Amino acid sequence: MCGVLNPTWVPSHIHLTVLEKRFILVYQMMSSFFMACIVFATFLTYHATRLIGDRADGLCSLFDEICLIPNPEIQYQAFTNWVNYHEDTIRLCSRLNKAYKKTVGHVSLLVAVILALLGYQLMRDSSLKCLVYISGYFLLIFVSCHSGQLLEDQMMKVGRSVYFSKWYRSSQEIRAWIPFIILRSQQRMALDALPIGNCNNILLLTVIKTTYSYLALLQQMIER
Repeated sequence: MCGVLNPTWVPSHIHLTVLEKRFILVYQMMSSFFMACIVFATFLTYHATRLIGDRADGLCSLFDEICLIPNPEIQYQAFTNWVNYHEDTIRLCSRLNKAYKKTVGHVSLLVAVILALLGYQLMRDSSLKCLVYISGYFLLIFVSCHSGQLLEDQMMKVGRSVYFSKWYRSSQEIRAWIPFIILRSQQRMALDALPIGNCNNILLLTVIKTTYSYLALLQQMIER
């Protein structure tokens, strides 16, 4: 949380005492450490979603191969292994979502306010430091939303691949389970954004629009 609340900029025209300068320096060093942890967790989440996406691609290609197995017993055993692999992938999505909420979930709640505050200061002071932090925060929310959208798309693709597969060439036992597999695959796997929905492209657009609204409100209130 300290990394997200880092922008405690002091206007350049205020003369600080030595003690105040040391306090700000220590605070910014500590918050930079927490910010580095948030950046690491964000990109680790992205790589985890890529891994889950690869597992989903494997599930899509394996189901077609299972439908073409001629032996019914071997086919049903392979189908059972496929279902277990699918359930294990869903459990991984749930565990990733819980870890994301504990580490990076609060970023989506505060990033619009922070971008608006930094944007207003950038318009007033033209500070390179503000521009760097705006770019960093926007990159964080972009990577988070892209990871969530990638997770949703890849897991929903499993159900579509089963629907368009050669299921009609499988055994009667497997065909009876296919509607349940499609229903199970329609359960949305996503990264929760505290407390405003899921991390996806819609959230990214919402953050951009909210940032502009906060920036306009801030400018109007201060200039009064």
